[in-house]
Amino acid sequence: MSTYGLALGYEDLNDHTELRLDALMALLAGKSDITGANRRRARDKGRPLASASALNRLELSRPEKASGDRYKRIPADGSAMDGLFVDLFPEAHKAAPAEVVLDLDATDDPLHGKQEGKFFHGHYRCYCYLPLYVFCGEHLLLARLRTSDQDASAGTIREMAPIVARIREAWPKTRIVLRGDSGFCRDRIMASRPSQTSNENRSTTRRPERGTIPTPQLWHLTSTPWAECARRPPKRSVASLCNASMRRFQPGKHTPPSI
Repeated sequence: MSTYGLALGYEDLNDHTELRLDALMALLAGKSDITGANRRRARDKGRPLASASALNRLELSRPEKASGDRYKRIPADGSAMDGLFVDLFPEAHKAAPAEVVLDLDATDDPLHGKQEGKFFHGHYRCYCYLPLYVFCGEHLLLARLRTSDQDASAGTIREMAPIVARIREAWPKTRIVLRGDSGFCRDRIMASRPSQTSNENRSTTRRPERGTIPTPQLWHLTSTPWAECARRPPKRSVASLCNASMRRFQPGKHTPPSI
């Protein structure tokens, strides 16, 4: 229900105080009693959907404490929610494609208050979050909310491991390609998967001729060293060092360092 609310432009849970009365929202949520006329409690009759406070308890629930919590008894299954987009992805195809290209991207989500984890990002020059997205064409496979005090590629290997595994399980013979901009051109990512056509890891690209646009770097995925690479300790990248320097920057008091 909250997902449909976000899609319709209702960003706050407070909006669901009114949305819970909407029969069309109840229909979208799969309710058979879309008017709420058959609710058990008299105070809930005419309200087919959950209240804002109930949705808030669901968002704040923790699975390991749900059984002993008086108010937050319905925990959210985070792993199932993460896997939903990837599970629906093969169902949207009539047959297994010969190749799929997974596009990785990180962008800013500006903050305008005192939200938890706020950080001033030097590139976007604002306080923001830095979510990680994975798309395949028009299909969204991952949307991970992250703080912006880290490199754009942070967590890429960890997040891609289950996505690649699920796609590989559904389509064993499909060629999987990762595509990202320079923000994902990191030694750890480039060396994490050997090419399907060579045993040698190639992380360099040919310098483009003047007046031409370089082709985005592609990583061809096989099936072995991904989980092993996810356990390796990360090295400090140039971008992470730049972001570290920005922690000392306060707007209005200092001149931001050049990156």
